[in-house]
Amino acid sequence: MTTRLRGANLVDTVSPKAKKLENKIRKWQIRADVLATNPHWEANGRIATNGVSWGDDVDPIDVETEKMKTKLKDKESVLKVTVDKSKKRKRAEAGTTGKGKARIDAILDGGDEDALFEA
Repeated sequence: MTTRLRGANLVDTVSPKAKKLENKIRKWQIRADVLATNPHWEANGRIATNGVSWGDDVDPIDVETEKMKTKLKDKESVLKVTVDKSKKRKRAEAGTTGKGKARIDAILDGGDEDALFEA
């Protein structure tokens, strides 16, 4: 049996901030007196507003998702620009240009390529 090692005491530490809206705590889940003593929780995005169901004017917006959408749109626009403006070269047939053709001509010495493979 493995013995349990206790970690550090986390009484006065700050809890991690949820990144997705679905994982955030809503205002109605926190006692009013605790919320009044910690207004920075709402300001820094640690908790989310209640939404239309609880009487607010608008539903909370997931800021992280919006950031990811704008990044994705920017990336797509960059990809479109680079693909549209790139100039692709057509492949030349092997042996018709460059060093390869010169080497084949030196080997053949004016003869036919097919003649090399005849028995």
